[in-house]
Amino acid sequence: MSNRKNGTLKFSLFSDFHYLRGHYINTLGDLQAILDRAAASEVDLVIQAGDFCQNRIDSPELDDVYLNNRYGLPVYGIYGNHDMEWHRRDQSNNMKLITPLLTNDQSVIWGTEDGSFAEDGSIAYYYFEANGFRVVCLDSNYSWSAEREAWEHNLPGSWGAPEGNERVNSLAPTQLAWLERVLSDAAERAMPCIVVSHEGFSTLGKNSPDSEVVREIFRRVNAVRRGTVLMAINGHWHTHNIKIEDGVFYLQMNTSRCAAENYAIRDLPPHYPEDMTYDIFAGYGEDGGMRFDNVPLNTAERAASCWYFRDALNAIITVTKDGKIKMEGMETEWLGGVEPPQLTMYMKPYVMSGEWELNLQP
Repeated sequence: MSNRKNGTLKFSLFSDFHYLRGHYINTLGDLQAILDRAAASEVDLVIQAGDFCQNRIDSPELDDVYLNNRYGLPVYGIYGNHDMEWHRRDQSNNMKLITPLLTNDQSVIWGTEDGSFAEDGSIAYYYFEANGFRVVCLDSNYSWSAEREAWEHNLPGSWGAPEGNERVNSLAPTQLAWLERVLSDAAERAMPCIVVSHEGFSTLGKNSPDSEVVREIFRRVNAVRRGTVLMAINGHWHTHNIKIEDGVFYLQMNTSRCAAENYAIRDLPPHYPEDMTYDIFAGYGEDGGMRFDNVPLNTAERAASCWYFRDALNAIITVTKDGKIKMEGMETEWLGGVEPPQLTMYMKPYVMSGEWELNLQP
């Protein structure tokens, strides 16, 4: 951690990195650029808000760059709905493998009964404390099986909930109860909180089926101590928006580069120029260093179905205990000037910058 005094937390944020070597064109250079900016900005920590990698077992290079980053930054992450995907369906991308790779901080408090790490990785929600703040990292990958009368987590080899399940992208009752305990404890300790999830809980568009329940939890703990929940951050929707509700700053974080994908047109010709290239990880050399090949962009399996931003979007966010929030965003362009055919008002290559002050007066 930095030497920043208690009462101010500065962190780097990005979401929906979607690393899938040979499929998407996101590179380790993109991730390194995010970390370089974080270090130059002297942040306390880095957070990724889910959908980080779709084939973790075959991506040790990603962990070398993120978890073992050259700056020694504490880094944190959560599950998105794609993090256990990988199309081989061989059960290798499972929670036992991925959950320990969410963070390089061994002192986080997991959502188990005693706060320790569950050996099978099945509890992937946790919290940690920094500079007088509590950051709560959730897992919105539960759904209800009416057939089995059980709440189930997304399965290995799956991009989403088990077929036929209801209330997809929920926290489930056990995690909801844990969340209220953690936030209530923070209220008693006069400790402001930032809540991070892949699915959101505000009234901004589509969100988790638990949205109303979570907002009510926020209202209850903020009634005990105003400003207990200062921020709630989510990714998932590959868009960027901000809304302040009931004294909570809700932030939908834009995707880093994978802006849009249309699965129905994978067989169409690529829409990028033939001479565009990118650097793909090609293994480790004899000296242990990473090797890269520069290859045509259109050789990526999903070149025809995806549209990318030129640069990896991220933000530097500073939050103070008295409710001041500063966001240093960034703007970029569509890669090669090629925009998706169904461009919406929310699908734009930017993360806004600005300053806000929450009203924490009783």
